[in-house]
Amino acid sequence: MQNMATHAPAKLRRVRRAGLQAPSTALEIVRSFLAAPAAENDPQMVSSTPLDLGSFARHLYDERRIRDGALGAELFADPMWDLMLELYASAADGEKVSVSRACAASRAPSSSALRYIKEMTAKGLVVRDECRSDARRVYVRLSDKARNAMTDLLNRMMRDRLMFGLAGR
Repeated sequence: MQNMATHAPAKLRRVRRAGLQAPSTALEIVRSFLAAPAAENDPQMVSSTPLDLGSFARHLYDERRIRDGALGAELFADPMWDLMLELYASAADGEKVSVSRACAASRAPSSSALRYIKEMTAKGLVVRDECRSDARRVYVRLSDKARNAMTDLLNRMMRDRLMFGLAGR
């Protein structure tokens, strides 16, 4: 009996011959899922997993907003996590995040959000960058350490969701 890894390329060839376009994101997810057991033991493979983790981070952020709307934001506040998701997704999109935008993304009062940014900066998770053209503006971004940790975490979370989705049917 053929396993999924050897059977999937034959199906893909039939799809291509028929002139149909297979969604690339779905293919990337399936490929990473099939490579997951080997990737856990090979750090090089984990970093080369072709998943759109920036979009996944944005999805997680948006999913939290949907939950807040349905059940109330005051029940599930986690401003530092919201901020890290926003910074990760924005970096993946090539966008700079101003401190005011970061405060808004955290969904916390500005004074609290500024305190969180200061704490995260002190712990080496966030880096503050001065704007070259406007001395009043400051941007924030994830440090390399935080970005790498988020990449590992988002990879695991995406794999777990995919495995649960496939196993739950």
